[in-house]
Amino acid sequence: MFEDIHHFGITIRDRRAGAGFYAGTLRLPALAETVSSGPRAERVCGLDHALNRIVWHQIGDGGVETFYLPRHRSAPGDPGDIRRPGFRYIAFNVDGFEDYVGRLEASGPKLPRAETAGGKCALAKDPDGLNVALFDTGKDAFPGRVSSLKEIGLVAGDPEGYEEFFDLLGLWRVESGCDFLGPVFGVDAPAPLFGHVRLICLAGAALPVPPRHFPANSASAPSVPRESFSDAGVKHVAYSVSDIAAFHKRCLAAGVQFLFEPTPVSGGSMIAYFLDPEGNTFEAMQLNPAMRSIAVAAGAARRAMMDFSTRASRFFKNKHVKPENPIHKVFAFGDWKKNL
Repeated sequence: MFEDIHHFGITIRDRRAGAGFYAGTLRLPALAETVSSGPRAERVCGLDHALNRIVWHQIGDGGVETFYLPRHRSAPGDPGDIRRPGFRYIAFNVDGFEDYVGRLEASGPKLPRAETAGGKCALAKDPDGLNVALFDTGKDAFPGRVSSLKEIGLVAGDPEGYEEFFDLLGLWRVESGCDFLGPVFGVDAPAPLFGHVRLICLAGAALPVPPRHFPANSASAPSVPRESFSDAGVKHVAYSVSDIAAFHKRCLAAGVQFLFEPTPVSGGSMIAYFLDPEGNTFEAMQLNPAMRSIAVAAGAARRAMMDFSTRASRFFKNKHVKPENPIHKVFAFGDWKKNL
């Protein structure tokens, strides 16, 4: 069974623009950049000669990883098109919501907002057009910050089979409706929440229905994801499991189509990719407990450094200290751009 949501995996078209948005604009602590190539990268990405530059951003006990594949061109298209099947938005919980959104709007356009039963929300977009929804936790924080992953939006061409699929994974239905799709995205549709995955069913819309992948009991079911790993947008949502071998065996017997068997990755963890009923990719992870604890501590330290730098910058700005002042330079540490 799935346990905790762990991360969103997102392919970006432009390395510098993507880093500027996720590490700079959203202020997600970037902890590490790795380069993956060779047979393992080809297996994970499903691409020949794959070279994948991965940046990990820590958020509490989970995070976001971005993928940049310089050898493979991303197909044109809008990864945030809410009327097209697939993962179409990611959502974060935000402490210090007004400060956080106000800072985003100070350096960009005004964000669409809505009042929901759970509080305020706003909608941003990454440089490729992926929707990034921000939800107010009601907690004070200065400066405002993303505190955790909230959910991911999955548009289905045909919802048949999804509830059975989610039950198999241990993603129980926790909400039957949604009151922010209309105000934020301009759509009115049933959108139950299973775990942290919101299934959006656009009733009456002439959506293309992708080939069925669950249950994978037919030779006609394709063994590749609906979208290429190189295309911009969400590539997967990952959950932790306690025993990935047992998870793989049980789901395989129930008709889940895996892209590859549990595979070791750097840091001592194990991962496996598999497909939902319409070919979207999910990831199961058996995490190395020691590395997980180290990542959480490193993320907290990096967050504290970023917050301190932001407070110092605002303090000196309010005091009208010139940027070239040597004292100001002392506090302007943690420049993520130097590492690009």
